[in-house]
Amino acid sequence: MDDLEEQSLHTLAREVSCKMGRCILRLQQYELLMKGLIANRELSGYADELEANRVTRKKEVETKMLGQLIGELTSSCFSLSANGSQKNTKEDNSEADPKQAHVQMSYQIEMHEKDYQGTTEGLKQLVVLRNELVHHFLERFKLRDESGCNEANAYLDDAYQMIEKHFRDLRSWMKAMEHARKTMGELLGTSEFQSFFCMASFLGRKLTGPTRLLSNTFLPPNMTIMKMAGQA
Repeated sequence: MDDLEEQSLHTLAREVSCKMGRCILRLQQYELLMKGLIANRELSGYADELEANRVTRKKEVETKMLGQLIGELTSSCFSLSANGSQKNTKEDNSEADPKQAHVQMSYQIEMHEKDYQGTTEGLKQLVVLRNELVHHFLERFKLRDESGCNEANAYLDDAYQMIEKHFRDLRSWMKAMEHARKTMGELLGTSEFQSFFCMASFLGRKLTGPTRLLSNTFLPPNMTIMKMAGQA
């Protein structure tokens, strides 16, 4: 190999390194965003326990790997619009102390069955891609020759596009959840709700959901409903 060929190979290898770093960094950003969504998706407990419960849940999520996070996302955060029900939404507070305010809120993303299947399959492929990048990349591509570097660069370009698509989807879900939380917070702060809550508490009634919040601003088509159930 002459000096010109060697220089060209080094240039291609550096390009591979830069593109690999870009993919890995985006995957880490994706994991962090996923942890934030899952950690804040559901909150329950007595009023004076909510913050401690939130911190505990955050610590639990921080230790999970991408595959575990995606498994929890698809099993708990998604809901099929066909049956109009929420999956894994706990509503049994029969043992709650009636003298204390017990709060339970959860968020779910509702989508049609076809979109649900496509989304869950795409997320599984993302886990496979992540494992391929982290554990098997050098086995697959021979970076000591020009053709191997070219193949690796093309692969990494496609990989980044896939990661970026999932990142944008996840970011839209997070924005929708924050929008729903803000809307519910505004509702809870109104004098009408507080009067209703006081009357219900005086009568010994339980306020329960679900309260449906339509959030068409952020989610992709056919994934436009953010459901939030709450009870106190």
